[in-house]
Amino acid sequence: MKLSHLWYWLALALVLISYALFIHGYKQHILLGWVDFRSMYTAAWMVRDGAGETLYDISAQWEAFRRYSPSAEPLPFNHPPFEVPLFLPFTYLSFGRAYVTWLALNVLLVGVLAVVLTRVSAAPPGMPTLGVAAACFSFFPTAYMFLQGQDSIFIAIGYTLAYAALRRGREDWAGFLIGLGLYRFQLVLPVVLVFLLRRRWRVVIGFAAACVLLGLVSLGVTGWEGALRYPQFLRELNQSQAYGVIRPENMPNLRGQVMTLVAWRVPTLWIDAGVGLASLASLVWVVRKWKQAETSGAVPFDLLMALTLVVTLLASYHLNLHDLVLLLLPLALVARHLVQTRGSTRPLRRTLEITTIALFLPPVYLIPDWPDKTLVLFCLLVLFAVAIAAEVTTAGKADQKGHEPTGAS
Repeated sequence: MKLSHLWYWLALALVLISYALFIHGYKQHILLGWVDFRSMYTAAWMVRDGAGETLYDISAQWEAFRRYSPSAEPLPFNHPPFEVPLFLPFTYLSFGRAYVTWLALNVLLVGVLAVVLTRVSAAPPGMPTLGVAAACFSFFPTAYMFLQGQDSIFIAIGYTLAYAALRRGREDWAGFLIGLGLYRFQLVLPVVLVFLLRRRWRVVIGFAAACVLLGLVSLGVTGWEGALRYPQFLRELNQSQAYGVIRPENMPNLRGQVMTLVAWRVPTLWIDAGVGLASLASLVWVVRKWKQAETSGAVPFDLLMALTLVVTLLASYHLNLHDLVLLLLPLALVARHLVQTRGSTRPLRRTLEITTIALFLPPVYLIPDWPDKTLVLFCLLVLFAVAIAAEVTTAGKADQKGHEPTGAS
């Protein structure tokens, strides 16, 4: 065994041991059901019991929590209906065993993501799969996802596979894969809007196909009445933070920062309008970056994909720490670019290097006593996006001079 591979094995073992100790420390927390997994588990029980049509009735959910969840504090299930069948097999286990089984599946899927990142050449050149796996497992949002029993890993894998499909010119397949992530529609619709404004119609058609498929599954789960109830249910949750689902102070995105700073001084309608316009402007800015690169004939595809995903996170309406698992693809793409183009000393290049490293440091995710808990993380993400955009411009100019290979369009 090579010495470098031994270090990767040791790093991966250390990360897994740290996770085991981390989760063991929260053993009582988990046994009491104070994790997000309880909402998916309870929703699956409702559907298994034939109560799918009342899935988005808050009183019906509360009754189901009293029956099936070990936690006395309910957590509303606010995901689309088509996700529920994924959790039906877990209802044949007690909550504790279901959580552990789901955790094991998540660990396996993070390993799968590491393999996919390596196979599609999204990781730094020369870095073995073990090294990529160690990086994926040591990323704090991954640990947070494990603890809460969340499902963000599926959208991370979906976007990575969609990236690979786009590299191969399979835009319809990429759109379909992106569409499968609609259980986190706030992290999908901004990306689809970017492709729509770029007139990448095959991506949009593939996305529409996924919408049709998932729509049919949703109707099978809740029926027409339950499916039509879903938007109103989300509106009710958004208007009341008492349910513990919508907490802007925990969101490292534009909406979270604005709501945290001015929520008590400015009407909510004005905040929503202002954040909506700012989010739309940021996505239009990303589209302009794509078009400028395409017009010049030099398309740094990896950097543009990374920029699109990072801005999507910032512009999303709802963003939790576990959703930042999606950052693994942009971080891998940026790290690959930095390794391939090492030697530059430009200030914004240094900013890109520093922010890439900083996003792997747990302290930026754990600032509990500040009035705005996620301000540092938000600023890092903004700097990361700006530095990527600057690198896109520089890489495009270098491509025009024939110094670097042109990316896929």
